[in-house]
Order: sequence, then C-alpha cells, then structure tokens
Amino acid sequence: MRVYREFLSKIRRKATQAQLLQQQRLILEITQRIRQSLNLPDILQTTVDEVRQFLHADRVIIFQFFDDWQGIVAVESCGSDWTAILSTKIHDPCFGETYIESFKQGLVTAKSNIQTAGISKCHLELLSSFQVKANLVVPILQDDKLWGLLIAHHCQAPRQWQEAEIDLLKQISAQVSIALKQAELFGQVQTELIERQQAEAMLRLLVQNAPAGIAMFDQDMRYLMASQRWVEEYHLDSVASVINQSHYEVFPEISERWRQIHQRCLAGAIEKSDEDLWLRADGSQQWISWEIRPWHTATGEIGGIIIFSLDITPQKQNEIALQRLNAELEQRVAVRTTELNNLNERLLVAFKEQARTQEALRASEESRQLALELTEIGTWDFHIPSGEAIWSNSKFTLLGLSPHEAEASYKLWRDCVHPDDVDWVEQQLQQAIATQTEYVVEYRVVYPDLSVHWVVSRARATYDESGQPLQMLGVLFDISDLKQAQISLQQQTRQKQLLWNITQKIRQSLDLNVVLNAAVEQVRQTLQVDRAAVYRFGPDWSGDFIVESIDGDWVKLVNPDVRKVWDDTHLQETQGGRFRNQETFVISDIYTAGLHSCHIDLLEQFQAKAYAVVPIFSGEILWGLLAIYQNATTRDWQTWEIELLQQIASQLAIALQQSQLYSQLEAELKERQQAAAVLREAERRWRSLLDNVQLLVVGLDQSGNVNYANPFFLSLTGYTESEVLGKNWVENWLSPADQSSVLVFYSELLSQNAAPYYQNSILTKAGEERFIAWNQTMLQDSNGNVIGTISIGEDITERQKVEQIKNEFIGVVSHELRTPLSAIQMSLGLLQTGIYANKPEKAQRMIEIALMDTKRLVNLVNDILDLERLESGRAVLDKTVCQAADLMRQAVEGMQAIAAQQSISLVIAPTDVTVWAAADTIVQTLTNLLSNAIKFSPPHSVIHLAAARQTDWVKFQVTDQGRGIPADKLETIFGRFQQVDASDSREKGGTGLGLPICRSIIESHGGKIWAESKLGEGSSFFFTLPFPAEVADDR
Repeated sequence: MRVYREFLSKIRRKATQAQLLQQQRLILEITQRIRQSLNLPDILQTTVDEVRQFLHADRVIIFQFFDDWQGIVAVESCGSDWTAILSTKIHDPCFGETYIESFKQGLVTAKSNIQTAGISKCHLELLSSFQVKANLVVPILQDDKLWGLLIAHHCQAPRQWQEAEIDLLKQISAQVSIALKQAELFGQVQTELIERQQAEAMLRLLVQNAPAGIAMFDQDMRYLMASQRWVEEYHLDSVASVINQSHYEVFPEISERWRQIHQRCLAGAIEKSDEDLWLRADGSQQWISWEIRPWHTATGEIGGIIIFSLDITPQKQNEIALQRLNAELEQRVAVRTTELNNLNERLLVAFKEQARTQEALRASEESRQLALELTEIGTWDFHIPSGEAIWSNSKFTLLGLSPHEAEASYKLWRDCVHPDDVDWVEQQLQQAIATQTEYVVEYRVVYPDLSVHWVVSRARATYDESGQPLQMLGVLFDISDLKQAQISLQQQTRQKQLLWNITQKIRQSLDLNVVLNAAVEQVRQTLQVDRAAVYRFGPDWSGDFIVESIDGDWVKLVNPDVRKVWDDTHLQETQGGRFRNQETFVISDIYTAGLHSCHIDLLEQFQAKAYAVVPIFSGEILWGLLAIYQNATTRDWQTWEIELLQQIASQLAIALQQSQLYSQLEAELKERQQAAAVLREAERRWRSLLDNVQLLVVGLDQSGNVNYANPFFLSLTGYTESEVLGKNWVENWLSPADQSSVLVFYSELLSQNAAPYYQNSILTKAGEERFIAWNQTMLQDSNGNVIGTISIGEDITERQKVEQIKNEFIGVVSHELRTPLSAIQMSLGLLQTGIYANKPEKAQRMIEIALMDTKRLVNLVNDILDLERLESGRAVLDKTVCQAADLMRQAVEGMQAIAAQQSISLVIAPTDVTVWAAADTIVQTLTNLLSNAIKFSPPHSVIHLAAARQTDWVKFQVTDQGRGIPADKLETIFGRFQQVDASDSREKGGTGLGLPICRSIIESHGGKIWAESKLGEGSSFFFTLPFPAEVADDR
C-alpha cells in the first residue's frame, strides 16, 4: 500500500511538473508575441484564446473600465455551448471605491461557486445572466491606473481554482499590462514620427523614382545614401546593406583609373562620361553613363562626392545589334550581287540560244518566278467574275501546301486561314474591292500539320470602265519570326510589370503579414499555380506555413485547424540544407525526381505533384522559404518563372528588414533628439542633391501650377525661379499640339496614380524645343489627399536626334542600293525579251549599263564599309611622321590622268611641314577632294593644293575655280548621300559618301574639315592635322 501511495505521488509530481512546463511555455509564447508585434487587438485576442484552451475554461474575457467605472467586454474567447458577451457594456452597482483600491493593490478573487461565495445579490444576478458558475478575476494595471480585469468563467459547474492557475493569470495580466504600455508608446512613436516621415517623403520619392542611379559618399568613399535605382542597376542586396560601407569594398573590381577620378572629384573637380565600359568581378560587362560632383558641408568644405549614373547597356546592345544588321545587309547585298552576276551569265547564254520571241518571253517568265522564289514571296492572281485563281509555287509553300498536290482556288485559300481570322480577313478583302483601296492585312494560316504561321498579304484590284472589279493581283509574305519576336517582347514586358507591381506592394506597407499575403497572391496569379506559400523556420529548424494563396478547393496549410509545425527531418538535421547556400529546389514530378519516401509522403499531404522553392534571407540568416506548387498535374517549370520567384524572394528579404526596423521604433524614441539633428543634416544633404542633380525636377499642384523647379531645370530652360513659380505648366512650357494629351495624362495621374512614365517636348525661354522623358509621382498629404505631383525628367533631345539620323541613314541606303539594282534589272530584262536580238550594238550597250551600275553598287558598298569602320573605331590608323608635300604629290599623281582629260592643271605649293598621320588615309582624303574639284571645275582651270603651319596645327587647302557651293550647303555636303544638286549624282557620278569619309578620317586624327565658297568663283576645302610629337614639344 505504501508503494502504491508513492507511485501515485510520483505520478502527481510528474503531472504537476508537466503542467508547470506548459504554463511557462504559454507565458513565454505570449511574452515573445508581445515583443514581436505591435498589433494590440491580435495580441489580446490570441492571449484569451490560449488561456481559455490552457485552463479548459468556458469563457475568458478582458474587461476594460471607462472613466466612470462602467466598462465593456473588450476581448472574449468563448466556448460554442455558451453565450458570447463580447462588446457588452456592464455597469456593476456593487463595484465601488473599495474594490477599485483593492484591485489597484493587486487583489485577486477566485470564486469556486458563486452561489456559496457570499457575494452581493446584484453581482450574483449579473454573473448568473452570463451563465457563470465559478470565476477567477485578476486586475490589469497600466502604471498606477486600474485599466481593466482579466476574468476566467467556468459555466458548466462550480470549479476549484488551483494556485498554479491563479498564478498563471497574474503573470499573463502583467504581460497584458506590458502590451498596453507598448501600444501606448507605439502611438506616441507614430505621432512623433509623422512630421519626419512627411519631410522625408518627397526626398525619398525623388531618389527612389529618379531614372538614374544616385549615391552619396563621404571623404573616405563610404556610402552616406543611395537610390533604389543604384541598388537595382548594380545588383546589390538593398540600400541599407551599403550604408557606411566602403565603395571599394562593395565593388573590389573598381580600377585604379576610376579611383583617381574619385580623388580628383574629392579635390573639387567635376567629371563625366557619356559611355564607359565597366568590367564586373563576375566577368560581365556593363556600359555606364556617369557624372561625379563634389558636395559641400554647411561650412563650405567638400564633404564628399555624389555619383550620378545610368546603365546604358541595353542601348549599347541595340547599337551593336544595328552594327550586326549592317553587316548582314552588306552580306545580303554581296549575295544578291553574286546571284545577279550569275543570273547575268545565264541570261547571256540564253540570249545566244533563243531564236524566237516566244521562247524569250518564256525564259523571262521563268526568271521572274525564280526571283520571286529567291525572295520567298508568293504571288496570286484572282479573276473576280469567274472566281479562277492562279498561284505561284511560293504561295502554295507559304500556305503549307504542295504546288503539285492541290489546285489554286478561293476556297482552298479560305480553308487555310485560321478559323478565328477568316471572317475578318474576308471582310477586309471585300472592303478593299468596294472602296478601290489597297488590300493590306496580317493573319494566321494553319498548315496540314496543324502548326500556325503568320503571313501578310498585299493586293490591289483592277476595274473595267464601268467601275466593276475584274482582277486582283497580290503578294504574300511570311512574318512568323517577326510576330514571335513581338510576342516574346510583350511577355517580357508583362513579367517586368508584374514584378514592379509586387515590389510596389512590398514598399507600400510595413506590416509583414500584409506584404507576405500580397506577395503569395500575386505570385499565384502571375504564374498560374495551384498554391503559393511562405514557410518560416523555427529556432530548431522545424517550421510552419504562415501565409498562402490557393486556387480552388485544395487543402489549406494555413488554418487554425491545421497543425502548426511541419517536421522536415532533413531540414532540421542540416539546418536548412541547400537553401543556406542560396540554392533553389525545382521538381517537375515528385514521383520521378528520386525523392525519399518520407518526403513524398509530406508532399502528398500538401496534394502537390510539382513544386519549386527558393530561400528567403533576413540579412545573412536563412529566415524561410517561398514555395509554389502545382497540384493538378506535373509541370515543367520555365527558367523565367524561377528567376521571377528569386527576385520576389529578394524583395521579401527587404520587407523582412523593414519589419525588423519597424519593431525597433521604441528604442529609437530615446534617440529622437539625435534623430532630429540627423534629419536636419539629411534635409540639407538632399537639398544639396537636388541643387546638383543633372535631371529636371518639377513640382505641380492640383491645378497644374508650378510650385517647385530645381536649378538644372532653370538652367536648361533659361528661366529664373520667380518667372517659373505659380505659372501654369501646360500653358507656359508645352506646345499647343501637346497640351490636350498632357492634360488627359495629368488628370489620370491625379485620379488613379496611373502611367508614371511619359515623354513629351517642352519649350525653353528662347523658344527651343527639348524632348524630356518624365517619371511622375503623385503626392499626398498625411490624410491621403492628393496635393499634386513631382516629376523627374531626363533631357533625351540628343538621343532622339541620333535615332532620327539612324532611321534616315537606313532609308537613304535602301534607296541608293535600289537605284543601281533597278537599272541592272531593267537592262538585263530588255536583253531577256530578245528585242535586241538583231541589234548587237544596243545589246552591248545594255550589258555596259548593267556592268557600270554593278561597279557603282560595289563602290557604294565599299564606301559604306569604309565609313562604318571609321565611325565605329574599328579602323586601325598606323600613324607616322609624314611630309605634307609627299602626301599631296601622291594624291596629284593618282588624279593627274583624269585632270589631263579635263584640261585641268593641278598645282602644289612648296612646303616643308610635317604631320603626324596615317599616310594612306590622308592621301585618300586628298584624292577625294581632288576628284570633287575636277568634277565641278571648267576646262583650262587650275586646282591649287597647299599645306601651311598654324599655331597648333598644319592646315591643308584644296582650291578650285568651279561653280561654287551655296552657303546653306557648306555643312550639309558632309552628310551621307548629300549633293549640292540632286542631278549631280546622275551627271557627275559618285556615291555621296566621299566627304563623310573625309570627315571621319580627319576627325579620327583629331583634326577638323570644312569648306568655304563664293558662287561663280570656286570653292576651298580645308582640313587640319597635328604636328609630330617632337615638333609639338619644340613649339
């Protein structure tokens, strides 16, 4: 019997110890929750829920007193079998000053049976109305004030409250008091920080939305601040991660040349570069446009430097792509020239063999069909009254058909058109016939193998005298590659826009739960998965899903009824496994990926068939995982989907840091005086930044009137600040043609905060038009009311001009290539017809014309290649010390015979000057100038060549006695394909690239070239070259 009693005692001790352990764990969880959260309602609700569950009570409430000692049930956790009393206002007439003072002194009342507890009748009636049989009441104090009561009700039957249970409620009451005090402090923080947030809001918006990277450094090249664009363009973790870090530790690959530039700017210099190649440590290349300026302290001393940079790698890639396109164009021209030469030879053979006109016509038709097939263009002829159709072989091929297995017809074509396009395409065809306009339409065709291809068709109908349609002739091109490129570009644009939307949601909230919920919802919708979730690791490397977004009726992983902790033994044993090394885990099919059976069992509980997981870091610590699941089927994940998931995980890491910083606000209160001084210094620095930034910054109120303009805007437009402030933006700086569209854009921005990016031209005070790329941001006051906009703009006028010049150059080159090709085609076509069969002299003349235009085409291509090599910097100039007289003599010797034919004399003025130059290119320049002078000089005239010393240069001069050049043409003739008169190209010959080549050669030597002229008296062309180094040193 004694053994039995000891055994029972031992069991009771263990039970008591287990209960105390659970009690301490509950206290610890509530304490940690209070420290980790500032959401008081959530803290109190979770507290009463867990207390009721732990005590197995029927109801646990928090009662809050009013000033008159009435009160309300502020928080409640109630069993389903009992009446909820949440929000019930209670006035207990028995509650007087005696109880108030007693509760302030820590009174705790534990009534095991209210019927036998000797309590007052009015209080007994109140408790009975709430179904209470036993209650436990503990006061909640805030400082020295009785704030409320923590009360446990047992409604089913009387209950004997244990000492441990009373002690638990007292400890929890103390923790609730801490939470109340923390909430009060948090309210004070919000009130005291609102002015600082408002002051920083505009400056933060300026930097975050600036279309350039901006970073500010001290004298030791340590980061003081940086813009978000800087972090994104240079692939850094976050702005906070670089503050106070050395620039050279963040980027150890910075070269000595850039370090010297930094030192010069720290000494007061201002330096910039429109394009500079930066070799990154990982071997990648990044093209940068940058400018560096010093910034000054309040005492006028240089405090450090500000770097403004812009990643122009995409523009450089486009430029390189254009160069490749030019190379491909040159190659295609060469191929087509070879084909034409071959075709010429075949036509000459055919000319000798053809005896009759009919045979010549047949050969001509075959050649035409061959040319069309070479260009992969399908042709078609539709006789409208009869419905008969004739198709070329290429058209059959473009429709996915064999020319020998089908007969051309309108119905056959209609059957090939994509079902979704056929009605619209037919409508366009009928409309073109009815309105007598050109038929141009893009549509899809379906091949017999069910593959879909894009084509464009162009046609025009012919009509009889009464206006009735007779015939329609057209061509067909395949544009599938172009359409695919457009679709790919649109997909990339949508992906970037979706990532931007998610990033904006993360930046707009400091509530981590809101951020995480928004992120998983966006991820699920964007990637069209069945589940997106965030998994958080615990201290022992177990973990739980804290937020999720699911599509349909899949099992929920985040739910009060779902177990909180999911045990993944591998992750626990390896403390995060592969994810600690920034690795991702992508599984297309869980049953074929070689996973362990316990892992498959866990995934089956999630209903997953495929999934992808990326890590989320908080600083250097693995915080959790971002996971996406495909439940319905397996899935082959795309590379861009995983990359997007990684980018979002990086943004969530920023959100974690924001949340952690937010939780430190209470500590920051103690440093608010120091923070105020820091704020004033930051405001001064940002003001210095705005005064020095080489971007336009303009603030508008709701009426569109200017309320701020930075110095760069004033400098660019020529206005003073007093002339700008208060003036209407649209009326004073926009042309009438742009005003209506900008007004619509501004209205949408204010109402919807939509379309932040916009481009338009503005007018300066002098009337000059400048083209600006704007980044717009809507401004709101502390209550969320719209008060105007702030706009940051970049002057892209010169960039627009460059793009226009490129487009014009491509158009001119196309024209100049087409002209000789047309002449060749016409000459050879005439030969093919056989009309000169009995006229060998005229046939020979046609061949000579074709040969002459072929040579012209070759010369044009050679000139284009020379000009491109010079302007791209690929031409290597082997410079030596040259005698100017020798250079001029070589050029004259090369042109002497041509000059003699025209009875023109070439005279060189004696000189002993030397130059530092690539001899062959200078001879080429002089030869081009002499060739032009001979072309435009009358017989028996003299052309003079001279070279003379100047202060810093040697000046060359070529003077003729020709017709002269109009003053408005003296500069334009140095442009590509420019002539003084449009007829000069036909009458005098030439490609129109000679003078541009001359200018590129001279400028590559560091010199200048120009022309002077008097109409009717002649022209002089001048250019300068540098002295040799030893001559320059002597001088």
